[in-house]
Amino acid sequence: MPRLYLAYSNSQHEPLPTLQEEDDSVYTVLSRREAQQHFRLHRDSFTTIPKIAQYLSLYQDDIVLFHYSGHADRDKLLLNDASAHAVGIAQLLGSCPNLKVVILNGCSTLEQAKALIKAGVPVVIATSAPVGDRTATQFAISFYQALSDQYKTIEEAYDVAIGAAQIQNNQVPNIKKSGDTVEFDITESEDKDNEPLWGLYYNHQSDLDSKLPVAVYTPPTEYRPNEKLIERLVEALSPYDETVRKIKEQEDLGIDGSIGEKKKAILSCLPHPVSQQLRKLMSKEKGIEDHIFYDKPGMDRLRQIGHTYTTMIELLSLILLADLWQSLEKNTDLRLQHAELSSIMSFLLRADSKKVTIDFEPLIGSIRQIMERNGLPFFMEAFPEVSKN
Repeated sequence: MPRLYLAYSNSQHEPLPTLQEEDDSVYTVLSRREAQQHFRLHRDSFTTIPKIAQYLSLYQDDIVLFHYSGHADRDKLLLNDASAHAVGIAQLLGSCPNLKVVILNGCSTLEQAKALIKAGVPVVIATSAPVGDRTATQFAISFYQALSDQYKTIEEAYDVAIGAAQIQNNQVPNIKKSGDTVEFDITESEDKDNEPLWGLYYNHQSDLDSKLPVAVYTPPTEYRPNEKLIERLVEALSPYDETVRKIKEQEDLGIDGSIGEKKKAILSCLPHPVSQQLRKLMSKEKGIEDHIFYDKPGMDRLRQIGHTYTTMIELLSLILLADLWQSLEKNTDLRLQHAELSSIMSFLLRADSKKVTIDFEPLIGSIRQIMERNGLPFFMEAFPEVSKN
């Protein structure tokens, strides 16, 4: 999936207020599109040389936008731990085949723009003079709002951002230069320290029409829930039934049996109340009017899954109760603890209207504790082991 890399050179001990604001605001803007799976967003609020080098190398095929904000000068990005030289950064970014744009929102990054353009980066936004913090923050926020929220092109978003920056500082010109003319004279002004001269530099005019990626619609393939259900049932039942085990052994050898053969084996080895509910889930729709089928996703299938589960758990409860009753008949000295007896009696004495709300877990747990504490055998030999999972 396409990736956007946001790198900030902020100080963990003395963070720049406006840089933190830019970091938070830009991330908030872009995260709305990330949530729609248009791209992945990597946010590095306290970047370092190793972090940049590692991420650019690891995801070089996926990165479409690289943004840097923080201190910089003509040939370096001034990170917390060291200075990242423009040549090295340009080489890494130039190796990203799908990169569309690099934004260097720091002071006097024009020379780095030249190196990036020369390395093959299609579009670079950089500055030719020191940048005021507030103006730089406004530029970045407005740029990404236009690029992300309004789906504008790089050039259109740049124009919007320049306009917003001019509200903060009327000395901001709108400069666009092709790769062959990435040189221009800086007009002297009375306030050089607050004169952010952003420029848009590019190799080909058509590169300015790039936009942020959008999610590619993939038509959903037909989902057949029963295929997965049958697969899992064959796997789960194979240790306990010979016919199902043979089917599983054949599958392990790469010989896949028919769906009908698997369904028959599964339904034959299960108790009738359970197999009847599963049969409804597995029955394929045949176009019969006024008849509900459950082989496709939907609320009807979900309800039938609930019925199937309830049937299974209630059948298990009744079998365990019969186990316990038989043991009590054979050994009248067995005594039940008050909590265990209370759980069993609440189930046996429940009103029919409350049947659908019964919690079977305490009942099953109580019977298991009684049987295991007294060393009583279970009718279903596998129950103690299965119930642990």
